[in-house]
Amino acid sequence: MEFRKIIRKLKAKARIPLSNRELSERYIETQINVIQKYIYKSDFIKIFLLDGGQIIVRPYPSSDLLVLKQVLQDQEYFSIVNFYKINYPEKNLKIIDGGANIGLTSYYFASNFKDCEIIVVEPDESNFNLMLKNLKNVDKNNFYFLKNALMNKSGLSILIKDNFRDCKDWAKATEVTEKLTDLKSISINEIILTYSWDRIDLLKIDIEGAERFLFNKESETTFLNITNAIIIEIHDEFNCRELIYKKLLENNFILFNFGESTIGIKNCKFI
Repeated sequence: MEFRKIIRKLKAKARIPLSNRELSERYIETQINVIQKYIYKSDFIKIFLLDGGQIIVRPYPSSDLLVLKQVLQDQEYFSIVNFYKINYPEKNLKIIDGGANIGLTSYYFASNFKDCEIIVVEPDESNFNLMLKNLKNVDKNNFYFLKNALMNKSGLSILIKDNFRDCKDWAKATEVTEKLTDLKSISINEIILTYSWDRIDLLKIDIEGAERFLFNKESETTFLNITNAIIIEIHDEFNCRELIYKKLLENNFILFNFGESTIGIKNCKFI
């Protein structure tokens, strides 16, 4: 390890760029403290977490390590998790993870909530396949996996766009196309009908701008009637924040911001 550090210092002084592997290893060693150890393979990194879990991420330039730090170390969903732990510690939660990426948010929820049910929705094939690997060893039988794009209507043909924001794996945007595709949209109302849910305790939405379709003026948002809490990342380049806030406030959510997310909660006992 010391030899590698010396080489890196020499490279930095000489302005020689690090390889993808070196960049990934340096990031793991200096930025992420929830990792017990890791094994670097040619096309993936197997990570052993301090909590005993195991996950797989893709090396730099993939955004997977950034997602790991954001979700598991920085705990961007801590506030909503803590709310339920304090106020409803015995509640068996029903959760929708919309825009699941490689499954780390679902992993985080499952690690914190005993006997929860999680519907995991992710449209991108590469992310979806890695998500299945990351969640297969989680001690939960109540995962339901949907390879779809969340939209205001079901059955629409969808294209994956690779040119959104930083163009990395966590920025896979979706759009409707008139061409026939294998990837289809699914609405939240369709999801709750399919699984016969009478409530959504936590609705997480991070769908790279497609939230503008979920909450536009023509959208059917009756799912909000049975949603108790929502955490959504709103992408302001689409100018949809004001409309989303309006919809949530009309449905009796109390709103606050935490990091990049807007959180809405109903029936707060402590207010």
